[in-house]
Amino acid sequence: MIRRICLIIFFAAVIGGINFLINPNKPQHAEGLTFTQVAKLSTPVLFVDARKAVDFSLGHVAGAVNLPDDDFDAHVGAFLDRWVPEASVVVYCANSGCNSSASVARRLREDFQIKTVYVLKDDWQLWERYLK
Repeated sequence: MIRRICLIIFFAAVIGGINFLINPNKPQHAEGLTFTQVAKLSTPVLFVDARKAVDFSLGHVAGAVNLPDDDFDAHVGAFLDRWVPEASVVVYCANSGCNSSASVARRLREDFQIKTVYVLKDDWQLWERYLK
């Protein structure tokens, strides 16, 4: 009896593991990059600021497009006007504790099938040190 239960558990685990590996709908997490890593990318980079428009107006990475997490649909057109398929997209928000950048990156990956979307691991205000 115990042997049968162990066998059932074993096969259930194997089937679950195989399903996890081949399931195309498993969540995709945006990879994080530092400014040093961004500077080494071989593709053009489009920075996306996931903060509110008022915060964006007070300062942002030069050339960034504003795509606030809480007003995504209203701003996505401006993003699409600037995005080119060969570009890497780097999303940032207020600080490393902010989840807006991960949320915007996820939506860009899932809704628009953009594969090269990264979340900035550094404080966005350090951009001048690395990218000027």
